[in-house]
Amino acid sequence: EVLKHKNVRSVCMVELDARVTELCSRYLSWDKGALLDPRVQVFFEDAALLLPKIATTRQFDVAIVDSTQPVDGSVAGPLVQVSFLETLGSLLRPGGLIAGYGVNAAPVGQSIRRQIRERTLQVLAGDLIEYVVPCPFYSASFAYQIWSSKASDLQDRIISAFASSSVASDCAMDVRSLV
Repeated sequence: EVLKHKNVRSVCMVELDARVTELCSRYLSWDKGALLDPRVQVFFEDAALLLPKIATTRQFDVAIVDSTQPVDGSVAGPLVQVSFLETLGSLLRPGGLIAGYGVNAAPVGQSIRRQIRERTLQVLAGDLIEYVVPCPFYSASFAYQIWSSKASDLQDRIISAFASSSVASDCAMDVRSLV
């Protein structure tokens, strides 16, 4: 999806397990050859270990953390720890965005979402909004969070990005109604 935007100069993808990418490419055709795009650099490593290694050499406009539920004690737990958030924030250019998977939007996930939100705002100055997207495949809705150091126009930037993307306009309306 990111590569659909012609102004994207480079994409750095970090995947913990190379087999996931290989199997998805082979059986799901989910990447449509995107990993062969010369703008893409793929690292097969734990993101929590990789980011400190590249922190002095790379900067990003957007970081998308697309993981399993990032709860303490899980495989994705390190992705919501203070040290990871600090490093991720240091890799962003001024006004950069972090978009991340919150958790299942059901009431049972509410305390986890609140913990992630509070931890993020404790570590990174700025603003964070959350939006919920229904996911019929899982018979559930999922909560996503977007953070920016440039808080004053975060809502407008997100709505504008949705409106100019391939996402249906009703999704942009859903985002607007939740922020």
